[in-house]
Amino acid sequence: ILVDSSRTAKSPELFSMLTDLVSKISKENIGSNLNSEERLNLYSTLFDYYSTIGEKDSIILYQTNYYLLKDSLVGLETQNRLSELLEIHESNKKEKTIRTQAEQIINYSDLLLLSGAMIVVILLFAIYMIFNNRKMRKLNVEISELNSQLTESTRNKEQLFSYIAHDLRGPLMTSNSVINMLRNATLSAEKMKEYLVQLGKTIHKSEMFTENLIHWAKTKTGTIKSIKKQVDLEQIISESLNQFEYDIANKSLKIVKNISPLTIETDPILFQAVVNNIVQNAVRYGDKNSEINIVIKQENSNWDLSVANTGKPISKDTISKFNNAELIHNETGNGIGLTIIKNYVELLELSISLNSESQATTFTISN
Repeated sequence: ILVDSSRTAKSPELFSMLTDLVSKISKENIGSNLNSEERLNLYSTLFDYYSTIGEKDSIILYQTNYYLLKDSLVGLETQNRLSELLEIHESNKKEKTIRTQAEQIINYSDLLLLSGAMIVVILLFAIYMIFNNRKMRKLNVEISELNSQLTESTRNKEQLFSYIAHDLRGPLMTSNSVINMLRNATLSAEKMKEYLVQLGKTIHKSEMFTENLIHWAKTKTGTIKSIKKQVDLEQIISESLNQFEYDIANKSLKIVKNISPLTIETDPILFQAVVNNIVQNAVRYGDKNSEINIVIKQENSNWDLSVANTGKPISKDTISKFNNAELIHNETGNGIGLTIIKNYVELLELSISLNSESQATTFTISN
């Protein structure tokens, strides 16, 4: 029935056919079985038909139906379009949200990685600082020890020069005076002999001092090693007394010995040097016509050797330095000897005590 209404108006046959069709459509309500597009075309055709025949009510009816349906279709299309746009918008929104969340996750991951890297760097720096501080403290301790050793070495050298100047100057001056006297041709044989004895005594003192000096230097450089063997203690004492026989007789000293036979295991050379210095100290500082007491005591495996003399006591400062193994310098010039005694006793893994009060001075060596 979709024909041009202008053609039907010119053809009575077509118009009659169209009239029958319109009548049939109206009676059978065909429009209810059509879809929206077909109904819209139907309303347009019926509108044209009734416009041709001039039936106003039908014209108004189908024109109204046409526009209502068209508006409805346009509205539905608009709604569908809006729904599509809304769906697209929601989809885009979800996609954007997912992308944002993914970016946040990525950012969080980057942040975690960066934080982890920073923590590792901080830990490594802290470990480095701890290690460096320990190393610096160790270096500072070593530097401090080296400074202390250098200071001690400098002090020892200064004291050593002082000993050399003090202990060698006296014997040299005495020797020079004796030699000048010996040049005097008018001296009697007896005086000549006396001066020669005095010269020998002075030279012997210088030799002993030089020997002590060499031994002290060896203890400082570590070249002296203790070699222990069985030693007769009474023999060590006898050899030491023989070295100072002239001085003992010259001062009219009496040697009182209370000695039990005793054999000990020690280094004979170092132990002899210790006893020599102790006996020399007793002979040198003992009063004339006094006694030197030498005592050996033994109880089971323990023993001690003591040498005591009467005379001027040793100063408290000298005793303090002796007990602390320091270099000792005193006006009488026996400081290096006391230092040798202390150092050698330590090398022999023995102990020594010094007691000096009133008119008595006693050295005691014990194991």
